[in-house]
Amino acid sequence: MIKLTEIVKEISFGTGQASSNNAEDISSDAMYMNGIDHELGRYRDDNDDYDELKIPVTDPTFQKLIKKKFEVIGESNGGFRLLKTKETRYSDDIIYYITNPNAKVTGEYFIGIIKTELNTGDFYNLKKGFGVEVETIHWSNIALEMRGTGVGKLLYTMVYEHVKSKGRALGSDSMLFEGSAGMWMNYMPSIASYFGIIINDIMIPMNREDMTKKNKPVFDMYGVDGFVAMETPPPMVRKIMYNVKGLSFIAGEYGIVKMHGRVNDKLDATNQRSSNSDESRFIDYINNFDTIKALLNSPLKYTIRDIIGTKKTKYRTLIFAFEDAVLIVKELPNGLSVTPL
Repeated sequence: MIKLTEIVKEISFGTGQASSNNAEDISSDAMYMNGIDHELGRYRDDNDDYDELKIPVTDPTFQKLIKKKFEVIGESNGGFRLLKTKETRYSDDIIYYITNPNAKVTGEYFIGIIKTELNTGDFYNLKKGFGVEVETIHWSNIALEMRGTGVGKLLYTMVYEHVKSKGRALGSDSMLFEGSAGMWMNYMPSIASYFGIIINDIMIPMNREDMTKKNKPVFDMYGVDGFVAMETPPPMVRKIMYNVKGLSFIAGEYGIVKMHGRVNDKLDATNQRSSNSDESRFIDYINNFDTIKALLNSPLKYTIRDIIGTKKTKYRTLIFAFEDAVLIVKELPNGLSVTPL
């Protein structure tokens, strides 16, 4: 059952980087969050004197704790390893760390982090309604001294490889700083078989050619929740892809319409400026119109909650999102057609 809830989000782009943390900062936080600093102290006689960030990486106790606290889920040709926490102390986040193969001491060991959470959907249930399980990144950071070395791309690649091995999609959240925005605007479209944006939990495809700085304002708009990448789109997502094939969201050739109520509710399309009214189901009501422009200019406009699309609005197709269903309305030479998802 697809079900709609009333939550408003929009993607936004922050200036600068998410933080200016160096490797010591990330390593210190990783060791604290996973209880490594505390357990290291238990096995030492000089608890008051040692610096947990200066312990050699080869220290047997440190290596034992790494195996205890983390699962190794990936390793690159250069020896960079991707670790995933086995347990999180303070949240339900899934936390990934990339480690430095050249680290001499523990304060150089952790050089990047990605935190994700399973996104069940704010408007619709993504797994039940669309057959998609999405891991959404809500925090990513690369150590200051490692930026510009390719470690960021490697971290995103390794996390994406792991996520897709679980049959999931990888998504962005709605707040992106320059580093993560670059990953999602430029890099992820180049490695994912399917790349798109999420609007009210509806996933629509984006062409790589549209992921440019010129089009950035389109994504920085009300209603766009984030980006999404996956390898094998499920049937519902493929159906959306098929019905918007050849059309451009950027060019305003299709958009998403949020509707009040359920799809089979009686539609009270009443023109408030006159006494004329027409009560019928939506799927019957649209048979009165031959073009999308005429439909949107009809009394139906008084029952629409919102239309999400670019300002160009040359709509040839609209995706109507009701509380319990999604319908695609296309303008054809002989009138309007309706396809339920």
